Amino acid sequence: MAESRYVKAAAEWARVLIHAETRGAGDIGNAIKRVAAKLKLSPKTIWGLRYRKPKDLLCSVYFPLRDAFYEHQKKLARRRDAVKALKALREEHFLGGEAFVRHQRAEA
Repeated sequence: MAESRYVKAAAEWARVLIHAETRGAGDIGNAIKRVAAKLKLSPKTIWGLRYRKPKDLLCSVYFPLRDAFYEHQKKLARRRDAVKALKALREEHFLGGEAFVRHQRAEA
């Protein structure tokens, strides 16, 4: 039987959230439990989405997963923006310091 697109989407969201929660090799089981606790879902539900996809999915599972996934994506976007800002600041600071050194050498 073909999976519904909602089950596929929920399984992908669960995979991403588990991956984000994993602290290293061998931590998948604990990451599943942490994700389930954050979403107030059963760990068996999250485990099933990862390893054995259900034929159908309840709204009480689908919507919390969706919301958590999009919140995770927003957090990643904010981090990317912060990294870009820090890189720009570092480059500006570094180039400013380089110009100062050139100026000091020119005066000497």
